Order: sequence, then C-alpha cells, then structure tokens
Amino acid sequence: MTIGEYRNIRFISLTETHLKPDIQNSEIHFDGFTPYRSDRIEQDSGGSMIYIHDSQPASEIMNSLKQALTEILDPVKNTTKDIKHLKPNVLIMGDFNFPRLQWPNGKLISGGTKTEQEQVISFLQLMDAIFLNQYILEPT
Repeated sequence: MTIGEYRNIRFISLTETHLKPDIQNSEIHFDGFTPYRSDRIEQDSGGSMIYIHDSQPASEIMNSLKQALTEILDPVKNTTKDIKHLKPNVLIMGDFNFPRLQWPNGKLISGGTKTEQEQVISFLQLMDAIFLNQYILEPT
C-alpha cells in the first residue's frame, strides 16, 4: 500500500495478531503510524493492535483496575458530550473482556467481584450516554 492509498486512514485495528514481545515494532512499521499493541504472552493465540496515524493524539493505558477504566471512559464521555451529533464513523474499539457482560442485550450477569460489576456498569453507562452499539456478539 502506498502513502497515497492510505492518507485518509486515521487508524487500523487488528485482532488475533499472535505477536510476541520479541517482534519489534520496527518489524511491523507503517510510515506515518504508531502501533499500540497488546501481545498475548502466555498463549499462542490472541493479541490485538491498533495503528494510530501520527496526526491523531493518542496515549496508551494498560491497566484493568476500576480507576484505570474510569480514566479511560471519562475523557470519552467529556469529548463526546459536547458533540451535537455523533457521526456514524465514531468508533470505540478494544478487547474489553467483560466476563459479566451479556450481549446482545447488554445486561450485567450476576457474580464476579464488586470491581468487575462496577466496571461493567460504568461501561454500560457510557454506551447509553453516547448511544454506542455493540456489534460483535460472540467471542472472537
């Protein structure tokens, strides 16, 4: 792919990358993009990565604690609350892995820790607040 072919692309999201830490970012480099990756270290499958265009502000937060999830969701809420009409090309992507969240109805399943339940509730509140839809309804 040449630079002209992907100059309007702002991100490229990949799942099941199967990358390991010994594979350097320089080996998977695209000019004009920064890779953010989550390798599956203890398994041969899985892993995800997103390439963000260098013109887009981005930061990486790697933590599953409730406070870290709040730090991720609050800026999304604040950014989107001032947008009068969300365009259909707004995507929030990730491998959230909420075992206590049932799709397609978006219901909290009983059990799990209090923190797990609070994370699911926070995520569902964000989805409701900015009219997000879940399109992947089965394990990938």
